[in-house]
Amino acid sequence: MSIRSVVTAELARIVEEHGNLEPQIVVQAARPKNSPLHELFEWDNKVAGDKYRLGQARTLIRIVREEIGEDENGLPQYVRAYTAARRAGRDEPGYLPTRDVLLSPVSEAILLRALKREIAGINLRYGHLKQFGAIVRGELGELTG
Repeated sequence: MSIRSVVTAELARIVEEHGNLEPQIVVQAARPKNSPLHELFEWDNKVAGDKYRLGQARTLIRIVREEIGEDENGLPQYVRAYTAARRAGRDEPGYLPTRDVLLSPVSEAILLRALKREIAGINLRYGHLKQFGAIVRGELGELTG
């Protein structure tokens, strides 16, 4: 079994048990030596403390992808499996399964507003570059086929 599939399965188990993902919960679940996630963390406090492990947990949460179908060429399409709860308009900490967020019209609308803010931020940072428009159009073309 690949590391990615082990991480995917264990994070899904943690969501089932706790209702969402928080880095603190992931670190807690990984702490026992028999945890499938244990070896993915640095446990030597001389090298890394709890804050470092929380960063490692956030990275694990962000790398998990979920297949959502195929594009017109039959290639699989993926999205992040988990979305930050606050990005979905929830007042709770941690992450929620993206498929659950998209089932809620309110959460989806909030997520789309966040996307618009991010695009505006990218435009502020890079809009002055003469290649900016061409790059954006090229990326959008690749995304939409």
